[in-house]
Amino acid sequence: MSTTSTRASRPASFAAWYSAASDWARTDGITWIYLCKALAACFLALGIAMKLDLPQPRTAMTTVFIVMQPQSGMVFAKSFYRICGTLVGLVVMLALIGLFAQQPELFIATTAVWVGICTAGAARNRNFRS
Repeated sequence: MSTTSTRASRPASFAAWYSAASDWARTDGITWIYLCKALAACFLALGIAMKLDLPQPRTAMTTVFIVMQPQSGMVFAKSFYRICGTLVGLVVMLALIGLFAQQPELFIATTAVWVGICTAGAARNRNFRS
């Protein structure tokens, strides 16, 4: 009689264990996966920075923690806007250098205006578009 009750309780305990494990995977498991991905990216950035013999490789680690987001869609959106912003800034600065190469005062003044426009845009858009 005890063997039958032990066999009957075994599937119930396995079902309970499976339910608890799947519940953990949906809640805390996602956090642990994100943590492992962030640490792997951090150490990879540190290794690359040390391999390139950068003067302060720890800034690569800091950048990873600043840029890393829990959802991959947010990371892609942020990187897309950063690439777009870098390209727009590059084009504008090349134009300013071409226009004011011989007048450093005007170049500094227009650069200050450009930085002001960028700051106003960042204050207006409080998301990844900033």
